[in-house]
Amino acid sequence: MQIKIFFGEKPVYLCDTLTPELKELCKHPDTVFIDETSTAAIHSLLHEIKKDTFHAGILLDNDLEKLQKCFHANLHS
Repeated sequence: MQIKIFFGEKPVYLCDTLTPELKELCKHPDTVFIDETSTAAIHSLLHEIKKDTFHAGILLDNDLEKLQKCFHANLHS
């Protein structure tokens, strides 16, 4: 399962598995892939989103609910 969130036109995927579409997206040199749920990792992604070269972000955790809560908590910190 995945949740797709847009920051302007830049997508960020929160997911519990990598679909073929996401695996293909990971090949893009300006895609940020993070497979840990931590404040530091999410802050790193949020920093990268601000760059013009940012293409997409993928956050992977087998506990999608935990990932979603952590991501949203860090949007406002």
